[in-house]
Amino acid sequence: DHGFRLYTTSCSSCHGDAAVSGGITPDLRSPPLLASDSFYDVVLGGVLKTQGMVSWSPVINHDDAADIRAYLIHRAHQTQQQKADHEPWTG
Repeated sequence: DHGFRLYTTSCSSCHGDAAVSGGITPDLRSPPLLASDSFYDVVLGGVLKTQGMVSWSPVINHDDAADIRAYLIHRAHQTQQQKADHEPWTG
């Protein structure tokens, strides 16, 4: 819940409602970034500042970023399940 609330207030205006991007910014449900600690380098460290993703460290701490990451992983799993549920049966 905390990650969802933080995402909604801090991230959704650029990365989309429920982490579904409109196509201009990255869709955060699928990048390999979620699987590594590089997520924190981007969100807190500002390593993608030149691409427009500034550091959020003045606003959120590492625990907050971890909660946002957990929410994004949850959304990625939901999306994978939805895709699997809609695949045609080939048995």
